[in-house]
Amino acid sequence: MLDMRGLQPTNSARQESATSLYTMYETTTVFDLLQKHGGYPQTITYLKNLGLFLPEQPRPKNQLWEVKTRSISQVNEFPTKLPHSGAYDWIGIPNTDPPKWLWDSQEYRTVRANESHFCEGYIAVSYTWGRWSVENRQIQTFGTPWPLPILEGCDLHHDELKRLLNQLPGARYFWVDVLCINQNDKEETKSEISKQGTIFASAKGVIVYLWNIANGDELGYALCDLGDFILFGMMLSKYGEGSTFDSQTEERDSKEMARKLRSDPWFSSLWTLQEMILTPSSVWMARNGDTCYVNEKICTTTFVATALLLVETMGRLRYQYETE
Repeated sequence: MLDMRGLQPTNSARQESATSLYTMYETTTVFDLLQKHGGYPQTITYLKNLGLFLPEQPRPKNQLWEVKTRSISQVNEFPTKLPHSGAYDWIGIPNTDPPKWLWDSQEYRTVRANESHFCEGYIAVSYTWGRWSVENRQIQTFGTPWPLPILEGCDLHHDELKRLLNQLPGARYFWVDVLCINQNDKEETKSEISKQGTIFASAKGVIVYLWNIANGDELGYALCDLGDFILFGMMLSKYGEGSTFDSQTEERDSKEMARKLRSDPWFSSLWTLQEMILTPSSVWMARNGDTCYVNEKICTTTFVATALLLVETMGRLRYQYETE
């Protein structure tokens, strides 16, 4: 049985293998297998949500996975909020109180949250920093009543994050943990942490700050690698010919960028895992504030999860086909 995951055309021999597999399967697409084994409606839904299928098309053919970058200042609206993906009961009684503090990006300071702020709405920021915090070392920064932890060995800088948040159109208030929780006040920290579910569920939007990904080009090339794999697996293009990306810098190795994204520390934090589940429609943003759009759909946790579900579906169907 051929393992499609091993078909990485890093040299001419592998490219020939990928092309041969494409030729072998081009008369038996995933759509044919879906019709035979079931699952067609769900897969069509995946394709529509990824911008790969139009209702009037009887079957997608030679579609592209078009990746574009946009700065945070070009994000004029957030995707529709989706309910969290968990189906489990809370341990104990959930704290439904609102956050005590918010970051005011216009006044550039932490403010005591009130009803008018909640009526206007706030954006929550999901990111990870704790493992780089230097014990017993803090620094006082402009705008926050308490000192912030000093971080070493990472590319996260809170002053840079503050500057980026100021550029997001239509959003003034933000919830960022170190800017909105006094880490030196143990009782306040305990109280605010207990509100995490409510804080993220009540936010009008959520940003995933992938500070280890330098810019939109790095994120874009990683998404290109995912797109190439999907289109090739669906027999919609030959490997490496389905995705397009108008890079703003020098060309990058998409597989290298995909590995960098997969190893991003955001995916290995229990705090952000919780936030990922609570807010599946959160928007992914690189360190410099760039976001990515694929087929004019903004890159969110749900978008990438849908792509991976499609990969899982087509892999299962290929396995059935190859072992029949």
